[in-house]
Amino acid sequence: MTNSTKRVRISQWDALLLESLRSLGWSNEELIRRVQQNELPTDGPSVFDYAELATGLASKEPKVFVSAVTDGYQIKYNTIRGINSWIAAAFGREPELSLEEAKPLRSN
Repeated sequence: MTNSTKRVRISQWDALLLESLRSLGWSNEELIRRVQQNELPTDGPSVFDYAELATGLASKEPKVFVSAVTDGYQIKYNTIRGINSWIAAAFGREPELSLEEAKPLRSN
């Protein structure tokens, strides 16, 4: 079994919240503690309501939350725009998104 198959699976939204908090420079331990104690930013440039992470994943599935922070995670379901947002949150860079119309398959 590879490491990627051992990782917990979380929603795209929880991943966005988590990566946005990581961008604040907190250690894993501090991130876990702050979320579990709901000591989260409520102002600033972020558009996220971090309380959703505290009252959702962290309280309903605490082992999954801690594992996602410490061991990494897989996103359950991705959308193109969601991946775009995740890259921006995780890497602090605005990715280039190029959507093209699907081309018909050629038949032989």
